[in-house]
Amino acid sequence: MSRSSHRGRDVIIFIMVLALLGVAVMVVDHVVRDRAEQATDDKLTAKVGTLSEVHTRITDPVFLASAVQNKVSGAELTLGSFTLTGGTRTVHVSSATVNLHNVSPLTKPAEATIESLDAAVTVDWATLSSLTGVQLSYAGDGRAAGSTNITAGSQTIPIQVTASLNVNNPHGQLGLVSPSATLAGVDVPSDVIAGATKAFQDKLTLPTVGDGLSYSSVTLTEQGATLGVHGDHVDLGKLKQ
Repeated sequence: MSRSSHRGRDVIIFIMVLALLGVAVMVVDHVVRDRAEQATDDKLTAKVGTLSEVHTRITDPVFLASAVQNKVSGAELTLGSFTLTGGTRTVHVSSATVNLHNVSPLTKPAEATIESLDAAVTVDWATLSSLTGVQLSYAGDGRAAGSTNITAGSQTIPIQVTASLNVNNPHGQLGLVSPSATLAGVDVPSDVIAGATKAFQDKLTLPTVGDGLSYSSVTLTEQGATLGVHGDHVDLGKLKQ
């Protein structure tokens, strides 16, 4: 056999070996990734209950490399309906997704830090009312409705306020956008209700979400509110439920 034939055969064997190693790495990576995702699912299920659908997806291209580096570059957590109880408050969550970036060290979860995260948590109107302490309902067109009072002489008169909501500050204070009000079905001029709407807005405060976390957005639909939460350099061991 000529030298060129030997060289050609050696190249083919080398390519085949590389291909087999690549397949082996992908298989092992898939097994390790699946085990890590399942372990996370099990831990989350233990916290939120077996009735909730829980799914973890690690987005790192090669999880084995992440394991060696002791860091996960990206992961997405998806949770179905569940209920959490803290103190005297019960919170029903319709659904939640959490995107995590650069979580390390993997070998010490209690000491791990999340470089950044973004979450979307959807709650129904009853839960939003419970969280803010204000009875709210959907008014259509992405707006909320609630009642407050104005004082006229010796009388206290209830008025209905509708508005879109935004995050007034990252700690949970909500703001009213383009508020309007009605009294006995009649529109009330904005200058008349300015004080009432300010008092109404001051009541709309969500509970704090934990160290390193803050509210970023609120979106209203007929089903409820989706609350955006952002975090930077979050200590995993200090996260609240």
